[in-house]
Order: sequence, then C-alpha cells, then structure tokens
Amino acid sequence: MSTPKLTEALIRSLTSAQTFSRGEQYYDSGAVSDLSRRGGTLRTQVAGSQYEPYQVTVELDAGGVIDATCTCPYDFGDYCKHIVAVLLAYVRQPDRMAERRPVIELLTGLHRDELLDLLTKLLSAHAHLADWVEAQLSARAASKPSMGAVKSRPRTRPIDPAPFRRQAQNILGGLGHMRPSHAYWATSGTVDEIRNLLKQVQPFIEAGDGRNALLILEAITGVYVDRWTEFDDSDGELGGLFTDLCPLFAEALLSADLSAEERRGWAEKLTVWQGEVEDYGIDEGFDVAIAAAVQGWDYAPLQQAMQGHITEKGGWEGEVPWYADELAVARLNVLERQGKTIEYLNLAEAEGQTDKYLTMLVKLGRGEKAIEYGLNYLATPDEALTLARSLRKHGLPLDALRIAEHGLTLEGETRTLARWLRGLASELDQPEVALKAARCICALALAGRLSSCASGC
Repeated sequence: MSTPKLTEALIRSLTSAQTFSRGEQYYDSGAVSDLSRRGGTLRTQVAGSQYEPYQVTVELDAGGVIDATCTCPYDFGDYCKHIVAVLLAYVRQPDRMAERRPVIELLTGLHRDELLDLLTKLLSAHAHLADWVEAQLSARAASKPSMGAVKSRPRTRPIDPAPFRRQAQNILGGLGHMRPSHAYWATSGTVDEIRNLLKQVQPFIEAGDGRNALLILEAITGVYVDRWTEFDDSDGELGGLFTDLCPLFAEALLSADLSAEERRGWAEKLTVWQGEVEDYGIDEGFDVAIAAAVQGWDYAPLQQAMQGHITEKGGWEGEVPWYADELAVARLNVLERQGKTIEYLNLAEAEGQTDKYLTMLVKLGRGEKAIEYGLNYLATPDEALTLARSLRKHGLPLDALRIAEHGLTLEGETRTLARWLRGLASELDQPEVALKAARCICALALAGRLSSCASGC
C-alpha cells in the first residue's frame, strides 16, 4: 500500500479547532501507544479518563483517511481527540510506526496442514473463539443453495442458532466472572463484543434472508434480555444496545416472507421482551420491530404511499408514532435491496426522508432532478451535506459544491458542512468558496467562545 497523503491541515479539517487542540495535548503527553499499521488499517491505544485505554482504528488509503473509530463515547459528528492524537502521531513520528504484514500475506503460501495447525493452536489459546468459528461455518452452510432450488432465488437452509447463543453467553459470562469494580470498566468492551456479534446478522439481511437473520437475533437477544440487568449499567451502555437491536429486527422481519400467523408470533415475543426491559427504563426498546411485525407490508396506508398517493400522514393513518422515521428507514433499506426503486422514491417522499429520496435520485442518474428538488426543499445543513456527498461520490463535484454552499444558508448546525465544503472547494481550486466556508467556521468558533464567556460571567 502506498503512503497515505495525510497532513496536519487535513487532520484539522476532520474535526473542530477545540478537539484538534485537545488531541494535540494527548499526543504531546505520550497518550498514544503501540502504533502499528497492517495493510490499510492503523490500530493503537490511547490512554484516556477511563481505567482501560481507548482502542482507535483508522482505515487508510492512498488519498488519506477513509474512516476512523474510537471506543470512547464521543458522538458529535466529527473525529474525537483520541483519533486526532493517533493521526498526529502518524504524521509527526512516522518512525514509531510498526509496519505489519497484512494477514492475507501471512497466510498465503501455507499448506493445509500448516493452516490447520495454526488454527488449532489459536483456538486452544482462545477457547471462546471456537464458538465464533462454529457460527461462521453454520452461516456458510446456511447460505449454500438447497438441492433443486430455483436458480433465480435459491432457498437457504435454516441456520443453527446455538453457536451464536453460546457466544453471547460467553461474552456476558466473562463480565459476570469479574469483580464488580473491574466489571464496571469492562462494560464498554463487552457491549462492543455483542455489537460485533450482531454484525453477523447483516449479511443475511442484505441477502434478503430474513428468516435466518431472525434466528440469530433471537438467540443473541434472548441471552441479552435475560442477563444484562445482572451488571452495573451506570453509564447506560448496556441499555443503549437495544437501539442497535431494534432496527435489525425490523429489517429482518420486513425481509422475511412471513405469514400473518408468523408475524403475530414475532409481535408477541417482541412485546414480552419489551415488557421485561421496560422495568429497567428501556421504554422504547422494541417498538419499531413490533410495528414491523404487526404491519408487515400489508398495512393499507403504507401500500398507498408506495403507489404514489402522498398525504400529510405519509404511510400512516391516525396519529403518526414517534418511531415513524426509524420504521421508514428500515422499509427503505429493504426496498432498495429488492430493487423496488419506484416504491422507494414514493415512500421516501411520503415519509419526508428527503436525504434518502435525493440520494436515490442521484444513484439512478437523475442528478439534475435531485439538485432542483434539493435547492427547493432541503431543510437542514445535514440534509445538504448528505446530498452533496452523494453527488461527489457519483462524479458531480461541482454540483456537490453548489448544494453544500446552499446548505450554509439553511437553519441548523453548519459546522460539519462548512468543514467538508472547505475541503472540497480547496480540491476544486475554488478559493472564494473555500474562504466563505472558512469564515463560517471562524464565526461559529467565535460565537461559541462568546457564549462560554457569557455563561461563565
């Protein structure tokens, strides 16, 4: 892999001035340790305010940063101080970087017996990984077409959910065997492990295999609902996992070709789980999934909306529930996978999912209509940024520039949009637009300092 074009100016554009300053302080204090790169992935640890160091992962390509994640709770739309510290270490101290060969290179050339020996030793040293291997093999077996299946739509075998259930039990069991003081600090890592386990569901959903996705979700959720209350959830991380579970259930239910009786059964099961978690303050854990099970695709207002009969109620009759947007997103994701673009566009417009409506228009090569619609109906800077990114991705950078510049005039938080626009304008050699975006960033920073000063006084 060629060396990424990463500069301090680029790092500054990825976050706020305050966060960059905090990240630089972390870098200067030596908080970054074990800096290594394996292929296009940069991994390291950063000492923070918690007992355990934060784990930072950065995905790189020749152009710079593709994505970056950190296990800290920072969630403000840009990169956190820990990621900034790691990127600064990468730029300022390249000699510290331990270059490691990509895994595929390590394994290429080994004979079958050598690979089996390595795998056996790995599973002996980390016995809990055996359940992961078993789950992977079960998933592979389920994805193979059954004999005599129609080529256009192969039938899949029911997956064995037991390995996924055991994995969930092992993850939570590890937390249960710790001292309470240690378990408190390990909660975040445990939630991350469950989230990684839930990632096994996504390939089935994307393949339209909702039934197997439901089998895996049921196995994991059953264990989690039974055990999550055994641990200290002072920070709300264990309870927060239900916000990940619900959309997965909704998409799996909408992807599976379930009978009305099967949908009723799932609605009852989800309602029981909802009743159990409500006692611990999770009031809205499974509402979206329950609605997906009850309505399916047969709900009359939904059918009308997908056919283009658009009203103020969208795809609903009576009072629109709080979870309408979440359920709309789940439905749109399924419709996109099924290639039902007309229904997708109608439902997106009916449900006010402007960013998804415009992004789909761009994907379909109808960029001009997307731009015209966006200039008239975009409501927030975030919607403008979504459309601008889509236009740029599909080879329309000047149109992306126009939409992003328009987004600065909309009401709402413009900081992230202005940073993105400044970078794009610089790339396209549009100094006036870059200066306009920079002035917007400076104005927001000044307003923030004045606000802090006033509250302090």
